[in-house]
Amino acid sequence: MQKRMTTHKQAQRMNPDDVAEYLLSIQPKKALKKETDFLYLNSIVAAKQLLTFLVILLIIGLISFVLWRIYQSLSVVFIPSLIIILFFVLKWLGKRHLWIGFHDKTLWDILKDFSIPIILAVAAISVTTAQNEIQTFQVKVQEEQVQNEILQEFKNNIYDLISHEGLLQANEPARHSALSITLLTLRLLDKIHHEEYKGQVVLFLYESNLIYKEAPILSLREADLSRADLANAKLERADLSGANLSEANLTSALLSTADLSGANLTKANLNHAELLHVNLNYTKCEGANMQYARLTDVSASYSNFSHTTLTDADLRNAQFFSTIFTGAMMQRALLSQSVLTSTKLQGVDLEGAILTRADLSYADLTHAKLKDTDLRKANLDSATFQQADLTGANIQQANLFHTDLSIEQLNQTDTLRDSICGFAYTHSTHKPPLEQTTCPVFP
Repeated sequence: MQKRMTTHKQAQRMNPDDVAEYLLSIQPKKALKKETDFLYLNSIVAAKQLLTFLVILLIIGLISFVLWRIYQSLSVVFIPSLIIILFFVLKWLGKRHLWIGFHDKTLWDILKDFSIPIILAVAAISVTTAQNEIQTFQVKVQEEQVQNEILQEFKNNIYDLISHEGLLQANEPARHSALSITLLTLRLLDKIHHEEYKGQVVLFLYESNLIYKEAPILSLREADLSRADLANAKLERADLSGANLSEANLTSALLSTADLSGANLTKANLNHAELLHVNLNYTKCEGANMQYARLTDVSASYSNFSHTTLTDADLRNAQFFSTIFTGAMMQRALLSQSVLTSTKLQGVDLEGAILTRADLSYADLTHAKLKDTDLRKANLDSATFQQADLTGANIQQANLFHTDLSIEQLNQTDTLRDSICGFAYTHSTHKPPLEQTTCPVFP
C-alpha cells in the first residue's frame, strides 16, 4: 500500500508527458504478469487433468485387462468399452470437481486431448500380453519336450529289461529294476505337473503284459497314479490292486474283470466305464463319478462309496456286504438281485431305483430317499428306515420282518400287497401278532 502511494506521489510531481511515458512503460509489465499467471494456472489444470486421466486409465485398464484375460471373448470390445467407461467417469468427476476441466468436454474432445496416452496404454498392454503368451507357449513346449523325454527313457529301459534281462520270465532283479524305473517315472511326471501322462505309463505296462492279474510281473500297489488320464483305456483283466487312482480320468474305460481291490478311486471319474465282474473289495470310492457305469456282478464288500454319484448305473447282481454308501446319489440305479447286507445307506438318494429281489437285510436306510423305488420281493429283514421317505415306493411281496417302518411310512408306499411284515411298526402303538404274514392296509 505504501509502495502504491509513493508511486502516486511520484506521478503527481511529473509533467503530463512524463506521466504518459511512465504509464506506457508499466502497462506491458502488468499485461505480461497476467498472461504468465494465466498460463501457469492453465498448466496446473492441464497437469491435474493428465494425472487424473492416467490414474483412471490405469485402474480401468487393469480391471479390463484382467477381465479380458479371463474371458477372451471380450477382446473385440475391450478398447471401445474402455473408452466409453472412461468418458462417463471423467464426465461424472468433472461435474463434481470443476477444476478437473471435463464438465464441458465431449467424447471427441477427450479423444483428441488424450489420444497419445490411450495409444501408449493400449500398446503397452498389447506388448505385455504378447510377451506373456509367447512365454507361456515356450514353457509349455519345454515341458512337453521334458515329458516326452521322460516317457521315452522309461519305455527304452523297460524294453531293455524285457529283451535282455528276462523280465517277462519274472526274473527277480529285472522285476525289481522295472518297478523302480516305473515309480521314478511317475514321480518325475508329478514333479513337472504332467500327472495326466501317468496313464501312458500304465497302458505301456499293460500292453507289455506286465500287469495282467493272472500272472502280474509288476505290482502297482505302491504306484501313485492320481490324476492319470485313462479315458477310453482298455485295461481288462489288469491288476490295479492297491493303486492310487484318486482323481484319475477313467471315463468310458474298459476295466471288466480287472482287480481294483484296495485301490483308491476317491473323486475318480468313471462315467460310462465298464466294470463287469471287477474286484472292488476294500476300495475307496468317496466322491467318485460312476454315472452310467456298468458294475454288474462286481464284488465291492467293505468298500466306501460315500457321496459317490451312481445315477443310472447298472449294479445288478453286485455284492456290497458292509459297504458304505452314505450320501450317495443313486437315482434310477439298477440294483436288482444285489446283495446289500449290513450296508450303510444313510441319506442315500435311491429315487426311481430298481431293487427287486435285492437283499437289504440289516441295512441302515436312515434319512434315505426311496421315492418311487421298486422294492418288490426285496429282503428288508431288520433294515432301519428311520425318517426315510418311501413315497410311491413299491414293496409288494417284500420281507419287512423286524423292520422299523412306521404306519405313516407304510401309508406312503404304493402297494403293500403280500408283504411279510413280522414285527414292523415299532414307531407306532400298534404291533401285529407274530403269526401275521400279510401287512394290513391302513386307511
